[in-house]
Amino acid sequence: TSTFSGNNTFSGALNIADGGFKAGHANSFGSATITSSGGRISTASSITLPSLTVTGNVQLDSGIATTGAQLYNNNVLVAAGSRATPVEFTTSNSDITFKGTLKGQGNAKNRSITINAGTGDLEFGNRVGFAFNGQTFNASNTADSFYKMIMTAATTTIKADVMTYEEQTYNSDIVIGSTGSNGTTRTLLSMDPKVIINGTVNDTVANTHTLVAKAVAVRRDGITPGTPNVTFNGTIGQTAKLAGYSGVTGYQVVSTNYGTIDTDTNFGSVTGGTQINGAVTSRGSSQRKVKAEKSANQVSRQGQQSAFNAGKNLIAKLFGGGQTGGTRTFQKAIEVKTPGDVGFGGDTPTANSQQGTFNSTNERANTSKPRSIKELFRDDFGKPKSRDNSNKQKSRDNSNSPNILEDDEEQNLASENEPSN
Repeated sequence: TSTFSGNNTFSGALNIADGGFKAGHANSFGSATITSSGGRISTASSITLPSLTVTGNVQLDSGIATTGAQLYNNNVLVAAGSRATPVEFTTSNSDITFKGTLKGQGNAKNRSITINAGTGDLEFGNRVGFAFNGQTFNASNTADSFYKMIMTAATTTIKADVMTYEEQTYNSDIVIGSTGSNGTTRTLLSMDPKVIINGTVNDTVANTHTLVAKAVAVRRDGITPGTPNVTFNGTIGQTAKLAGYSGVTGYQVVSTNYGTIDTDTNFGSVTGGTQINGAVTSRGSSQRKVKAEKSANQVSRQGQQSAFNAGKNLIAKLFGGGQTGGTRTFQKAIEVKTPGDVGFGGDTPTANSQQGTFNSTNERANTSKPRSIKELFRDDFGKPKSRDNSNKQKSRDNSNSPNILEDDEEQNLASENEPSN
């Protein structure tokens, strides 16, 4: 590695074909644009560069601080930082842009990263961390993804998937996009296990992209995993609605792809997600319970309606008449129990047996039909002989409206129609 300690004023291109450059002075690189072919760049402690532009794949052996913007046009590999002491990329309210991939070098799981653009914007133009899509989960994997990432900016644009081995925190508004060749769904995957968005979430092009935020716990022998959590602390789709978005938590299923959730065990929570143009689809323990209760209620209502319809069809077939008519003859006792009757809920009282013949041959088409088998034996049809004239007249007066028997009438009719010994 070559160290540049002086105050340089040169401009143009500074090429790194092999080895590395280290800035020992704020103006070590002058105003040059650095072109790298897999070279390395670092700065001495407490050095703040005016700005930095790098073209070509580069390895950063330290954090970078600038007063102006930082622009990395190609892939960046970070070989600095630890879990406890994150590598830092900062500006004085200027933009930080990663056009290519951003990964940790070596055992990246032992590296954390902090990116702070102040009131400037942050852009991830390609994948951050391990390329997990379509890959079988490996609990021993430590490559590419940072342990923890904390990002601060006015707006963070995410055009590809982001994976961390622990927490992802976005202290900014978020805009979801794509590279033009990586589909329209962006996944923020934390493998142990938080995704926190402290800002609004919108689409780069309304109704185009989908955001999936997943916090996944990994079962390990003798280790209690942290509780996974996805938190939306801002509105969704306030200025540009997403095609869809969701928060998902749970246990990782082994021997399946990264991010596959064990749906048999509820674990974790999804909070926030106040929506403007749509509803958050969130899957955590409480959300699944509510969904299950709604499904059960819907099934119950459907079952009640089916039973009601079946009863109506039965009555229509038994007692349906008309001008062509027909005769229905009941040769065996018919026992009818309806809700509210003794014995309807499982009791076994002595049944009241009723018999009779209903002749609809001469009915008019608009003649009202009995609503239940019990009404078959009212005066209009069976004409019990023991009924007094006042009751008969009352029955006739109400023949064009639904007839409801009081409890004592039902008992009298039942006894009147019992066959004599």
